[in-house]
Amino acid sequence: VFGKIPSLRTTTSALKGIYVDSVLNSSNITFTIGFSDCANAGCGIQIYDPNHLGIYKYTGNWTSKLSSSQNTLWTRITNLAGDNSDNSVNLSSFTATAKLQSLKGVYILAEFICGNGECESTMGESNNNCPTDCPSVPSTPTPSTPPAAGPGGPGGPAAPPVTPAPPVTLVPLEIKSTLLETVLYPGEEKTFSVDITNNLDSSVSASVTVEGPAFSLLTVQRPVLTIAAKSTEVVNIKAQASPTTVPGIYPGEIVVTAGNITHRTPVTIKVQAVLEPLLDVKVKALSKTVAPGENLVFEVSLVNMGQTASVEDITVTYNVKPISDETKIIATSKETVAVQNVLTYRREIKIPEDAPQERYIIEVNASYWYGKKFALSADNFDVSALPLPLMILRAALLNPITYIVLFLGVPAVVVGSRWYAAYRAAKLAKARYIAPIDFKALPKAGPNSIEVGKIAETDVKAYIDTSQLIMHSIAAGGTGSGKSVSAMVCAEELLKRKVPVIVFDPTAQWTGFMKPCKLKAMLDLYPKFGLKPTDARSFKTNVILVEDPNMEIDLKKYMNPGEITVFVMNRLKPEQLDAFVRKSVQAVFDMRPPESKEIKLLMVWDEVHRLLPKYGGKGGYVAIERACREFRKWGIGVFVISQVLLDFKGAIRANIANEIQLRTKYEGDIGRVKSKYGIDYASKVTRLTIGTALFQNPEYNNGRPWFISFRPLLHSPFALTDEEINQYVKLNKKIEEIEKRIGDLKAKGIDTYDIEIELNIAKDKVKTAAFKMAETYLESVENRLGKLEKGK
Repeated sequence: VFGKIPSLRTTTSALKGIYVDSVLNSSNITFTIGFSDCANAGCGIQIYDPNHLGIYKYTGNWTSKLSSSQNTLWTRITNLAGDNSDNSVNLSSFTATAKLQSLKGVYILAEFICGNGECESTMGESNNNCPTDCPSVPSTPTPSTPPAAGPGGPGGPAAPPVTPAPPVTLVPLEIKSTLLETVLYPGEEKTFSVDITNNLDSSVSASVTVEGPAFSLLTVQRPVLTIAAKSTEVVNIKAQASPTTVPGIYPGEIVVTAGNITHRTPVTIKVQAVLEPLLDVKVKALSKTVAPGENLVFEVSLVNMGQTASVEDITVTYNVKPISDETKIIATSKETVAVQNVLTYRREIKIPEDAPQERYIIEVNASYWYGKKFALSADNFDVSALPLPLMILRAALLNPITYIVLFLGVPAVVVGSRWYAAYRAAKLAKARYIAPIDFKALPKAGPNSIEVGKIAETDVKAYIDTSQLIMHSIAAGGTGSGKSVSAMVCAEELLKRKVPVIVFDPTAQWTGFMKPCKLKAMLDLYPKFGLKPTDARSFKTNVILVEDPNMEIDLKKYMNPGEITVFVMNRLKPEQLDAFVRKSVQAVFDMRPPESKEIKLLMVWDEVHRLLPKYGGKGGYVAIERACREFRKWGIGVFVISQVLLDFKGAIRANIANEIQLRTKYEGDIGRVKSKYGIDYASKVTRLTIGTALFQNPEYNNGRPWFISFRPLLHSPFALTDEEINQYVKLNKKIEEIEKRIGDLKAKGIDTYDIEIELNIAKDKVKTAAFKMAETYLESVENRLGKLEKGK
């Protein structure tokens, strides 16, 4: 077994450290260490001269992954002279070679050992690279001899006398310690030394003690000693951490006392917990049936689940055992591996020719951490000479479960299937809606679709493509069926996407967009559609009260992103209503909008059945038909709301892609549904709940209709009162007057920027029915305008 040892656990001057555990007994072993990767300080330290390199062997005790070396216990075994005279260093291949009698041990490659107390100058050790072993000693200058001639003599003038340098005074005691800082693991011990040099001419008695928390870990071998004159004594100190020592940092001092001289050497001992590896093993037999004499193929996964970076020296044993007698092993093999994170591999093991044909297990036993821990896994397979189909049939016939299934399971399946069929039939009979739906063929969620509710009687969200809204829509149904709700939901979703909406409303119901929904009955429906009461909101709304059918209609003025404009026509007479609808359609042609493939505007005409000739209508119906033919090329969608659908001529229905049929008792529409989609759909139309509609678009669901339950409204379902509408009109007129006054001031070169900002706030308040706040802002604007107009 080979393992690398970091220099932290050997010596700081080591290029490489290797641990070898071997049972080889050969007497002629060649041991080589390469150091090509150590050039240019690649191994962390600089090589001063490769001819100095030698291999050292540790002579102390060593425990793998726990021990740290003592520098004085390294013995050099190659290049003893430090000049490569034994040719142990090959400078061509960058290798160092040693001849060994025994391979087991700890080895390092180094030029010298820094910290062993010897200055190996022949190996390149000096004060520059190891001041601990080679301390600098101040040199004594040699006094120069004055010239022999005196003044005026042949030697010239006499040189001034040279004062000799004072002699170097040595300290009475010199203390050197190999212990300054070390790391111990619980259960580990190390030995260090303290060198005490007596520079006096007489012997000295000294004592060595340890103070501080490190006292519990350090033992002085000779606490009291006598040092002869001009000599050095070595005191060994044993550092030992018991298995129960708490990990941590233990500081302290080694105190040497001799007479009135006290020397303190600080030491730090770090006790570090041993990280135990944790391994998991999994095995899977890839050959579930193996014939005698063939190879079993299996897959093994070793997973490192512990805190260590890797798990090494794993001995994996593979055993094949019969399930009937797991003490018997018919085949086995073994190997040693290592794993960092996950190691997965395949192996084969041969099944003996005489192996009985029965069920076996492949058992994998992983032994690691010096045999102290184990991980086990197993999987089963069959040894049989029969083909796999016959083997499966044989196992099934011999298994008693097969007969239990035959006598109990088959009747249960028959009864269960009949019960399920009856349950499905009863459920279909009770179902309110028909659901021949291909969900994959319905509109999907995306940037070009809007969510309008759910597919009826399901939790599947329902969508409408905005591209289909350009192809126009019609919603028809009886009073209170929710036909306006279907259009309002589409309008709300488009307003969220900053698409303007213009509505021609003869009922004033659409003015409710100014306020958030507060109707409890509608708020109670929110959770069913994934909404919260806080989702209720208002929308910026412009209300145009139409009292003159001949009023000018400037649609471009109202095409503001995210705003809805409602032309309230409830004060027009029926014949005036028809004329105004014609005028509204003509206003689009007069605007001459650019062509667009995306929806730019949604125009809604409510209560359109009033325009039918049978109800007294004339040209308004024809104008709507013209709008359905022409508006799509400009990106303008038409949404028509009516109580009846069949009475519209084919010319209009042919140009409308989305047909939304809500609950109706009108026989004409019921007959149309029956003839077009079948009697089942026709019978359901009369029983639709409020807000649920039969939706049909030939582009989806293979041309078949499907039922949609539209979500509840976010805005108020109630129209503004006549008082609120009158107040809105009053404030709007005041805003128009103020805008005219601002225009006059700007024409005179007066800065009105701040006033315009405040006016815009007032406009927004008016559009959301916050009339009192709007009046406050308008009053402030008028006061400021008055000051500007007076020149103050």
